[in-house]
Amino acid sequence: KVITNYPMKINTRRLYDKRAPTYDLVHHLQTLWADDNHRANVVDSLNTRENSVVLDVGTGTGLTAIMAAKKYSNSLIIGVDYSNKMLEKAKLKIKKESIDDRIYLICADITKLPFKSDSFDYIISAYGLGGVKSIDKAMEEIKRIGKLNGKVVFAEMSETPNKYPIKRIIHKHIVEPWIRFYWNFRDLDLIKLLERHKIIVEYQKFFNNRILGSTTLVKGEIIK
Repeated sequence: KVITNYPMKINTRRLYDKRAPTYDLVHHLQTLWADDNHRANVVDSLNTRENSVVLDVGTGTGLTAIMAAKKYSNSLIIGVDYSNKMLEKAKLKIKKESIDDRIYLICADITKLPFKSDSFDYIISAYGLGGVKSIDKAMEEIKRIGKLNGKVVFAEMSETPNKYPIKRIIHKHIVEPWIRFYWNFRDLDLIKLLERHKIIVEYQKFFNNRILGSTTLVKGEIIK
């Protein structure tokens, strides 16, 4: 199901509505298909309990949400995104996989989420936060709707560590400027972001694989 009666940021919606038909292919090509591995790592890091409720922030075409629904069949997955066009693509995939009874899609502003406080056991995102203009407002909402001791797992484009000098140069001077131009996306320091919002960081993982850019995964625990 796609629920679309919530406000969106028009500029972001228009950009991703335009990119929706080719989003999956372009993203796979940009990462040399490494993004599938990163999404799988986000999902594997959940280790959900039965009957958990999981929110996928910036779900886009549903790649991460579908992985989560397949792995955790007893959990409910809710995907949120600005772009209705992206969600329409996700809807088709979900129907094809015959898991539409376990995934709900909502078109909403991530900084004004239409959920009650303390609603979610887990909140995940794979490449869903870097395009959010008011990232601190989004994090305030994420913390509000997450349960006490709930888990967050995010994977985002990030600055490359100093110990990978060649990759760092490629990322800084080629990949990051292109992503900013094409996707209106930016690097995120997830550790500082979580710490700023008093979410306890449990671990982080930097992916040094075939991706030309750089991606970091961080898992944290919500405290109130």
